[in-house]
Amino acid sequence: MADRITVIGWDGTPLTQAAAGALAAATLVAGAGYQLAALPVPERAERIGLGDLRAAARRLADHRGTAVVVAEGDPGFFGVVRTLRRPEYGLELEVLPAVSSVAAAFARAGMPWEDAQVVSAHGGRLRRAANVCRAHPKVAVLTTGDAGPSELALMLRGVPRTFVVCEALGTPEEDVTVLTSERVPDHDWRDPAVVLVIGNVPATEAAAGWMAGKPVDHPGAQRGWALPSRAYAGADADTRRPAPCPRTSARWRWPASHPPPATCCGPSAPGTAHSPSKPPGSAPPSSPSKPNPPTAPGSPPTPAGPASRSRPPPAPDPRSSAPSPNPTPSPSNTADPPWSEPSSPANPNASSPSPAASPKPVRPGRSSTPPATAPTACCSSPPRCGPNRPAAPDPPSGAATTPC
Repeated sequence: MADRITVIGWDGTPLTQAAAGALAAATLVAGAGYQLAALPVPERAERIGLGDLRAAARRLADHRGTAVVVAEGDPGFFGVVRTLRRPEYGLELEVLPAVSSVAAAFARAGMPWEDAQVVSAHGGRLRRAANVCRAHPKVAVLTTGDAGPSELALMLRGVPRTFVVCEALGTPEEDVTVLTSERVPDHDWRDPAVVLVIGNVPATEAAAGWMAGKPVDHPGAQRGWALPSRAYAGADADTRRPAPCPRTSARWRWPASHPPPATCCGPSAPGTAHSPSKPPGSAPPSSPSKPNPPTAPGSPPTPAGPASRSRPPPAPDPRSSAPSPNPTPSPSNTADPPWSEPSSPANPNASSPSPAASPKPVRPGRSSTPPATAPTACCSSPPRCGPNRPAAPDPPSGAATTPC
């Protein structure tokens, strides 16, 4: 590998002291033919061209001594630095840049260029460069011998553009020509050349831009959604926020394995208290109470046990769905509403019922039972009537329930 590689950017002006000293001490100099002829290259130094840049990079890696690479303008801007920095070559570079050819071209035209697009037509990319010129009003194109200003103008036929062709910038043969795109193919152009393709640049009051390659007023004064408000279904035109979806809730249903009894939607059983109503939105029962055993005709009513509220039991086991041979009787004079927690079974060892379980006094002229024709609210909810309310599994976990 070479002991030191210096990349000198040359724009046609006299070299700086650092660049001239590096060139005088070089034993290998790489550059274009016109550069090697115009610069004071030492007679003992080996000279190689940059037509095949990768071959030149391999030669630089094998060289023992001081090497210099001469490039145009700024070697790090569409220049040779990217290729020479590839890891397979293992080269360590010292870059001495000059004024970029694009900056010099816009300086000759007297135009700002932070909002310009910069493309290169090298490597068969002329069509891509022409597409960029169609889409943007200010583009700088780095051309080559087979993809010069004439070829670019022919591809832009029918697109009104102004060409600023800058030839041999920084040299005594420098020439800057301004003409319309229709007249560009009528001339013979020298290489290298930088072409500025200018369209109708929109006027703006901004003093300067803030992002290179974008319009000065980017992203523009109008800010908002990507599509008009009518394109958003259910959107509020004032707040630009989606309208809230209607509230949906899953209603508790009787499962197929536990159909509702015949008395569910019929009148309440005689001798039972009517279930009070509760405002909508209340929680459903965690687990319905167990069914009461059938009573023999003429048997005395079973006394009510103490009523207590406890935490809901776990989900019922399918294996224990069969009724127990000795079930505990449930109170016959009370009925839990569907939103309340199940009551505890009667305590057979209790000596006397608690005051909470005593029946409430009935005002004169009123009956403690609802009319025989009073139906329940709905069969889609757990049964609200009858002392023989069957057991049913809990509603699905996480399902919201609402009373009818």
